Amino acid sequence: MNIYFLFSRPESYREDYQTAERVDRQRRRKLWRDIASAAESGWDFSSRWFQNRRSMDTIITSDIIPVDLNAFMYWNMKILAHLQGELGNLTRRDELNQERSHFVDTFEAVFFDTREGAWFDLNVKTGEHYDDAYPSLAVPLFTECYHLNERYQSTMGLSEWLGTDKSYDHRRAT
Repeated sequence: MNIYFLFSRPESYREDYQTAERVDRQRRRKLWRDIASAAESGWDFSSRWFQNRRSMDTIITSDIIPVDLNAFMYWNMKILAHLQGELGNLTRRDELNQERSHFVDTFEAVFFDTREGAWFDLNVKTGEHYDDAYPSLAVPLFTECYHLNERYQSTMGLSEWLGTDKSYDHRRAT
């Protein structure tokens, strides 16, 4: 699976430095990396990356395996397989399709929460899913990163989860 993993941002060095001053010296390098990784993800300073869901100085982007990044990586594999087929490289197309099949198996094992019926980011340090409501949990439906015979079940589970009070609690996710 893929994670965001970058280094400090020159364009926001002052702000990042001020944030880093609030944590112990040992944690600063990781904090700078996690801030840059969050910015690169397109989810700049969303509570999605904060350990306590409130404060940027608890950012842990590199500890989180994100659902959307991995669903988009799957989609890229799908596009590449299609292009290989169009070019007549059928052996390579078949290899990529086999890799995609294995990727989906891993994706489901890592992200799908059978209790909730939806895909959630995974914290690699704790092994726990973050079951907060973020739009990223619907990306696998867009990229079709699931087994087709389970499409209805996945769609219905997500639909049911989105219909719960839990998914509309705006205080949980920003």
